[in-house]
Parts: sequence; C-alpha cells; structure tokens
Amino acid sequence: MEFINNITIRARVAFYLAVAQKAFEGLSENDQGYLQADEALKQCWNWLKGKNISGDELCEYLENERDTGLMVYSSFVQGDPVKEPIWITIITALMYTIWQAYQIENEKYLPESIEQVDEGTIDILIEYAKKCANYDEHWIKLLENYLLEKYRTTNMNEVGIAILKDEIMGIR
Repeated sequence: MEFINNITIRARVAFYLAVAQKAFEGLSENDQGYLQADEALKQCWNWLKGKNISGDELCEYLENERDTGLMVYSSFVQGDPVKEPIWITIITALMYTIWQAYQIENEKYLPESIEQVDEGTIDILIEYAKKCANYDEHWIKLLENYLLEKYRTTNMNEVGIAILKDEIMGIR
C-alpha cells in the first residue's frame, strides 16, 4: 500500500479509521464491547477532525485499569473466525491513531502496547480487514484514490488539515 506514504498524517489516520468503521459494521449492539468500540471510533474521528484529544485519552479506549478497553473485549472472541478479524481491525486503527497522536504531541515515552506501531502497521490492518465479511476491495481503491487526490503530500511528516468522518465514509 505504497499510496499511504504519499498522503498527510491525518489522511493516513482517516484511511485506518474508514477501514475500521466498515469492519465495525460487522458487530451488533448485542456484542460485548460494542458500545466501547463505537465510542473509541467516535473519539478517533473527533481527534481527526481537530478536537483536542490527547494520545493518553485515546489510549484509555485501548486499555485501562477498569478493564473496559478494547483489548479486553477482543480477548473474548479469540479464535472466532468472524469476530476476531473485526476486533483486530478496529484495535489496529485505534492503535495507529494513538501512535500518530503521540507523534504529533512529540511524546518520547509510549505505552508498551503502542511501541510497535509504525507506518508498516497498515499491513496488519489490511490483512485482518480482508477477513471481514464486508471488506470491499473496490471501495478501498476508491478511498485510496480520493485520499491521494485531496491529501497528497511529499512530506510524510505533514499533519494536514482536519478531516471529517462524513466526508470519508461518504465516498462511493
């Protein structure tokens, strides 16, 4: 996915979140952790559109002392061929968003769960997204093309302008 290196940081996060949002559609409101995943994605989209949300605040949705982080809920579906890829896709997008938030904040010390995140994490995102029932290669290509057209850059460190969820999820 070479295109990812040619778009702004916010556009890269938008790509991750869009893929995760599509995967999230495979969960039902009855699934354990559904509300937490929904809220985590909402806060990531809020960060993307420029709300003042820190990496630490986003990280609370991944793991916390109350055991309401998405890592806990993903452990409940380990080995489930339908649910596990959905959770891994969502968590990967959350982790990438957290990582970028910390990068922008110039945070030197990252939580252990975020230390391994980097630009290569996209391979994990796509690997698991492809295992989700509603994965659509054609839509992914439309998304790539849109992001390249609107948010292309030659500077990988360019944060870029705020991006709205409706703009990205409305791509057809």
